[in-house]
Amino acid sequence: MSPPGAVDDVEALLKRGQTLLHELQVFHDHLTEKNLLNRVHGTTRFQRTISKEIQHTAKLLEANISDEQRRHSLRSSNLTYLEAVWSAAKRSRGIRDFPLGLSTAKGNLGSPDIVAENGSLWIKVSTISEHRVLMELANDGWRGSDEDTDEDAESEAEALESHSDSAHPSDDEDGITILKAARRVLKASRTVRINYRHPQLQFILPNITEGRVPQIDTILESVRSTGFKILFGIDLGNSPSIKESLARMAFDDYNQFTNTLNIDCTVLLAIVSDISHGDVGEQQTSRPMIRDQMKMEAKHPLLPQLLPMMRERRLQCTEAAASHMRQIVNEIGTASEQERTAIMFGHTLSESNSGDLLQDLQRLSSHAIPSDLHLPIEIVSDKAAADDLPPIAHKVAESLRSINRSVFLYGWATGYTTITSNKGVANLIKRLVEEYRTSEDEVGPNIWLSTYSRSLLAKEPGEAWRVRHSP
Repeated sequence: MSPPGAVDDVEALLKRGQTLLHELQVFHDHLTEKNLLNRVHGTTRFQRTISKEIQHTAKLLEANISDEQRRHSLRSSNLTYLEAVWSAAKRSRGIRDFPLGLSTAKGNLGSPDIVAENGSLWIKVSTISEHRVLMELANDGWRGSDEDTDEDAESEAEALESHSDSAHPSDDEDGITILKAARRVLKASRTVRINYRHPQLQFILPNITEGRVPQIDTILESVRSTGFKILFGIDLGNSPSIKESLARMAFDDYNQFTNTLNIDCTVLLAIVSDISHGDVGEQQTSRPMIRDQMKMEAKHPLLPQLLPMMRERRLQCTEAAASHMRQIVNEIGTASEQERTAIMFGHTLSESNSGDLLQDLQRLSSHAIPSDLHLPIEIVSDKAAADDLPPIAHKVAESLRSINRSVFLYGWATGYTTITSNKGVANLIKRLVEEYRTSEDEVGPNIWLSTYSRSLLAKEPGEAWRVRHSP
């Protein structure tokens, strides 16, 4: 029978694993409550991974093995690594994904473990020990500390940089785990741009202390020289509580919005659509797109996600966007859709309106209208800001329709966040900026893409296609 100490260690780790699983469920529930679950990926996969590790670790209590074998298996448990990832997540802001590139402690090194800051920060976590790094250094033939120089670190940094562009990932199968992980994450990050820039990179090493082992410091300097920020156990302190971490962790890109929002006509249409404001599921329609949007609305109501981001902000749209939107609503919109449109721009079509725009809009909606939603939407000329456009914008404009030039170039010139559900145009602009840019300093307009779109319910079957704003 194993001594009580080994069993106690297993039970202690299992208890930590259960705490980890509970806290992740609390985060999952918080995202569900805030309608953010569809914008934060990987939580379910993370939960499954933890559950499997708990089951695997629990078997050590019943296994007919020696105390030393039990302790060895305990040291190999991935729960410690998963715990470190979760601790890092609780310190992070705006989590978007848990890719869990290290699905096991010695597994795939090619992706980050946490995508934070609304996608602009990639975090890699490794629980590797100093002893393990020294063993890898010895196996790899690195020289002793008395021979290490600044040139060595610089040379390794250059090698790391060049390997990141290698077309042969098998070239680095041997070597130092930290360097391999940094190399592969760096390479992957260069295929991604968030707001026109590559993600920032962070490496968390809770079991390593800088300044204690010169050979390890050389490795760390090589990683840092390629753009990684490195955090050590001494930098992290105690893991924060889940209660104090929830608001910080939950994906929220609203804090990146400007105080003035430029609203595209696709979003204007979604705001006034009957589908967005009430239960229209009883109505019969032969239009597949409208039926699909009704089903989506039942699962994920749009306005509770869309309106909060507009609170306390100045709302604008260009003359072209307002004109295009009004033309569509006047031609095919229902009476209530036409009335909402009038209210959004400060007019009235009904004698029952009170003159209080928020109160009048609330009368036509089953969703709560925020009291700090600034109506009416201000209609602005896009010509006034044309002189403030960067040279690259004029090249991008050549590929855009007039309505899209009006909306997106106005947002580009002013720096205001443009809110749109026009995925085709948003992606086209990003692709063109990437194609025409001559330096990393050149960026495109600040665009926020709504995950869902809503068409007008429309009063004439068969005309819903006219509502969609094609690129």
